[in-house]
Amino acid sequence: MSAEYLIKAPPQMDTNQRDPHGINKHLQLDWQNVFCEPDPSSHNFSVLWSVSYFTYYYTKLCMYRLLVTLIGIPLVFAWALIFAVYTFFMIYWVAPSRRLFQSLILETGIYINDICSAFIGPVFRAIGQQFSDIRVKLSNEQIQIARQIQV
Repeated sequence: MSAEYLIKAPPQMDTNQRDPHGINKHLQLDWQNVFCEPDPSSHNFSVLWSVSYFTYYYTKLCMYRLLVTLIGIPLVFAWALIFAVYTFFMIYWVAPSRRLFQSLILETGIYINDICSAFIGPVFRAIGQQFSDIRVKLSNEQIQIARQIQV
């Protein structure tokens, strides 16, 4: 047996495109998406604006990397365990149970159909026979009813 079957290499990932499916599109938290001075009358000094930009950018970058290093790696490990357990239960517990219940429901339906055909069917056929001799005649005759008002 080849070692290839025991440990499979993960698929290649593009380190430049880290959200290829756009899952976190709502997290557009760059400087331009958070801070803006739309009106020239509310513009700050250019130097302060540049300092604010660099302060925001590098603080966000450093804190994000620190949090990923301290908390993100253990969380990734925990989520990998959760999804592994979920996958295991879906494959080895839920899917076979679902298939078993589908089979049981199908088999039960066959018995219920046979019971209905043996007991309930004849009763309703007999009731249908009883009412099969009823004839209804429809005509286009207008019936005029004279109503007298008594005072």
